[in-house]
Amino acid sequence: MSALVLVGRVLAPHGLAGWLKVEPITHDPARFEDLEFLFAARERSEPRRFSVQSVRLKPGHVMLKLEGVDDRDAAGQLRGALLKVPEECVPPAGENEYYYYQLEGLRVQTAEGEHLGTLDQITPAGSTDVYWILKPGGRDHVLVPATRQAIASIDLDRGIMIVNRDFVV
Repeated sequence: MSALVLVGRVLAPHGLAGWLKVEPITHDPARFEDLEFLFAARERSEPRRFSVQSVRLKPGHVMLKLEGVDDRDAAGQLRGALLKVPEECVPPAGENEYYYYQLEGLRVQTAEGEHLGTLDQITPAGSTDVYWILKPGGRDHVLVPATRQAIASIDLDRGIMIVNRDFVV
């Protein structure tokens, strides 16, 4: 199976018929409407495949009805589960656009070749994201804004991001 990409997290059961209230972890929650199936997994458990029966988009969340989740108790068993889809089900990113999962884990260095660390996490911050770079040794972070001025290049094939040193905080 290909890599699985995070698209949501089950918040709670909804109603008595097995519906799930889901926090979408995607910039386009309407993508849930196109899913035929997804995988759900709680901490350290093997992902379990579910067919998607129905989707309702709500402000701030998505309501999902999955095959085999037919009552509140079954839905409650999925509380906190992470919802993922195979990478090939993710629409391609636009030119010079990247999904978080593609960037997290990249080696980060300056244009001069100074190794800064590994892109550890991405935080939305208003009009731009902030990249958290875990320094070698794994104790501290440096921050880089996700702007064209700060990011010189991204090479997914080589697993490296080149940043402008003037923007490293």
